[in-house]
Amino acid sequence: MDEIIYAVDYNDKRERHLNATVLESLGRPSILITDAFNAQAANVHRTKPKADAAIVDQVINTLRNGGNVLLPVDCAQRSLELSLILESKWKSDRNLSRSYPIIFLSTMAYRTAQFARHQLEWMSDNVMKGFDERRENPFEYRHIKFCLSLKEVKAVQKPEGQETESNCVILATSSSLETGFARELLVNYASDPKNLIILTERAAPNSLARKLLDHHLTSPGVPITNLPLTIHKRVELVGKELIDYQQARIREAQIKREEERYLQIRDVDEQMEEDGEMFVDTFRLPHDADDEYGDKNELNEIKRQVRESTERKNRLLLLESGVDMSGGKLATGVSHNRLFLPDNMRYFSSHLMFPCIEKMYEYDEYGEKVDVNELKNRSLQLYEEETNRLNEGDKMKQLGQEVSKEIEEVPTKSVSENIILNLSCSIEYINFEGRADSLSVRNILRQVNPRKVVVVHGDKNATKELQTFCIDHKISETIEAPATQQTIDVTIDTNMFVVRLEPSLLRSSEMIQQGSYELMYVEGQYSLPEHVAKMRHGVSDEQLLDEDEDMKEEDMPSITGTRVGHDSVLIGDVKLNQFHDVLVRNGFKPEFRTGGCLVCGVHENIMLRRDADTGTIVVEGTVSLEYFKVRKLLYEMYKFI
Repeated sequence: MDEIIYAVDYNDKRERHLNATVLESLGRPSILITDAFNAQAANVHRTKPKADAAIVDQVINTLRNGGNVLLPVDCAQRSLELSLILESKWKSDRNLSRSYPIIFLSTMAYRTAQFARHQLEWMSDNVMKGFDERRENPFEYRHIKFCLSLKEVKAVQKPEGQETESNCVILATSSSLETGFARELLVNYASDPKNLIILTERAAPNSLARKLLDHHLTSPGVPITNLPLTIHKRVELVGKELIDYQQARIREAQIKREEERYLQIRDVDEQMEEDGEMFVDTFRLPHDADDEYGDKNELNEIKRQVRESTERKNRLLLLESGVDMSGGKLATGVSHNRLFLPDNMRYFSSHLMFPCIEKMYEYDEYGEKVDVNELKNRSLQLYEEETNRLNEGDKMKQLGQEVSKEIEEVPTKSVSENIILNLSCSIEYINFEGRADSLSVRNILRQVNPRKVVVVHGDKNATKELQTFCIDHKISETIEAPATQQTIDVTIDTNMFVVRLEPSLLRSSEMIQQGSYELMYVEGQYSLPEHVAKMRHGVSDEQLLDEDEDMKEEDMPSITGTRVGHDSVLIGDVKLNQFHDVLVRNGFKPEFRTGGCLVCGVHENIMLRRDADTGTIVVEGTVSLEYFKVRKLLYEMYKFI
């Protein structure tokens, strides 16, 4: 079975909330799909402690010099590690926690932190150990404030009773500076030289963050001027737009209530047909429905329509049962007195011996079910009287109030504005991507040593450099670097062919049963029929592989050969723990020792171990009867070809 490992954007360094990758500890995979994002030799990062210290130092120096700090981040990913770094520093320094707030500005920031609190079993060993021993959850922030808008940021910077705004450090989305609060804050902070923008990763090409990074790397310390920028904002509706919006919402609510009214009438009609009875005088609609049905006259009209429909159905059922409603005679000609049915009763039964209605009661595990609507009759009557006193204008006003309550947010619209931005603030780049650098990538490739490598996610130069490295160091048998939207075959056995075995070869060979397969060893000569060989002269191997799928049996390549003998081939996969049980059943007393070795024998002079390079089991010991017996038992667990 092929083992495929998909490993992109992995980190070989342990962090506060995540462990390092275990890629190098895995066995040799058949296929390794990895990336070349940091494959170039120049991408050597500073160590993790130095990167953490650099971020903290830059933030503290800027705050103490009277500026604000903006860290564009994504809602998840690296924002959790950054928040833990700042939280740890603010927790150890009371002056920082009292003077400078930390703000996480994102619509999903709080939910991200809340989700992380409940996923500690997937975090680092230190996080799980702290929770198990001291019940500490690192994601229960005490010094980070979560905000959903710029207004909330202002409220945190300048609480009630404080005259001036406090300088702060803000983690805002998104990291590319193309959208989100980070783009708006960049415009606000750009004009003040005391402010600082810290870029912690390389954003996508042609994004605003990538442009700022490229300028910082090529011209450090040089302000950016005349940068065209489009700002997208959401502003509250005012004036006529707000009135039109509210009226549209009221119309939508009216349409929705009319649909609900129709559904309620239909449900009542279907319920009457199922139950076979109806009490019109005691008929009540569900709670709070009278107002939806309009005034009292409209409600009476609905009841009258329901009553007439029920009477028509009753007459049809009585006629079908043999009762002549006009003359009081049965259809069979036998006269009798007309059955008396009160006006408030409708009898659907076809058995007219007794004019009674058998009411069916529903029971559950607690006894007879209680009809809540009947208990609310008095409340419905009072509500109906109150509704009748309202005129049409009052109803519309009340409906508008209900709609306004349903609107959780103030109605807004999106507006765009083109501006020219001049950046006087400072820009710093501290690599905090959390990806393995080029040295780590190459070391891991040497250790994993896959049979096939597929390189994705990287520019042309980085991909080509990683391919060259793998070829020079003979890391893999095959190296693929597909282009965008290109499809490749990642299977290992790409040189398999369908062949036809000659009957003479089958008669002279012996099949060995191994599980659900029959195996045999064949050494022969691959040959094509003469007419097929002529047709295929000069055709590429790729075309031949495509043609082999639809080839007829008589045109398939055939294998013929003579028996000349070969070295024995052992078929099977024996585990040391399985062989341990075999030794016990045959009178030995084996024991596992340090390093996974299995020791047995009277004088413990026989050791079995698995070779790390070949994967085979090696038997070592002094030559004796026990040694040969152990070796024989081991051979019996394999199949020989």
